[in-house]
Amino acid sequence: MIPLYAIGVFLSFTLAQGGLVRKWYREKTRGWQRRAAINGLGSLVSFGVLVIFCFTKFLEGAWIVVALIPVLMWVITKIYRHYERVAGQLRVDLSEPLPEKGSLIIVPIAGIHRVVASSIAYAKTLSPNVVAFYVASSEEDADRMEEKWEQWNPGVRLVTFVSRYRLIVRPLVEFIERIDARFNKQKETTIMVLLPQFVPRKWWQRLLHNQSAFRIRSILLAQKDVVIATVPFHLND
Repeated sequence: MIPLYAIGVFLSFTLAQGGLVRKWYREKTRGWQRRAAINGLGSLVSFGVLVIFCFTKFLEGAWIVVALIPVLMWVITKIYRHYERVAGQLRVDLSEPLPEKGSLIIVPIAGIHRVVASSIAYAKTLSPNVVAFYVASSEEDADRMEEKWEQWNPGVRLVTFVSRYRLIVRPLVEFIERIDARFNKQKETTIMVLLPQFVPRKWWQRLLHNQSAFRIRSILLAQKDVVIATVPFHLND
């Protein structure tokens, strides 16, 4: 433990003294040359002692610090640069007005039931542009769904996609990409996917529902400018 402690102490002294040298050189206040020389000498002495400890106590545990510190410095640097990039992307110009955007809401459905009804009713309160998206297993299934939808007439357009294997995520992603390419070239429209979700009372029942919604959410989180929201529906049993 003593070699580890000594290396940590003298490494801290070296960095601190070197940082002061940099500070005096950048500010260049009165008498900065003398202060920089003193701190520079202290940094060199501390560094010399650090090197001696690393070589003489290498096999007694110093190798742990020698190997670990560069890795930690690399990780800390990567984290710092990540936060700097995020801050640059989130920075707002206060002189620019708030952008005005419209919204298009897509509601993936698996049929007509109370959860779909509540989701569509909620979507219509958010935007007049609401589209229901249904994946059919055959042309006959698509025709039946369109006939039921026309009979129900919720005031929302229904878009059907025929997939023999009832693939849901891929057709939905392709549909969103087509909408984004056709109507959203100037990024003036926000696309929202509103997912109906069952909320069972018992924990084990959650494994039986919402699997498609989970897959859709995990895939669409990688899409740019796509808002994902959930409309919960609590089940009694």
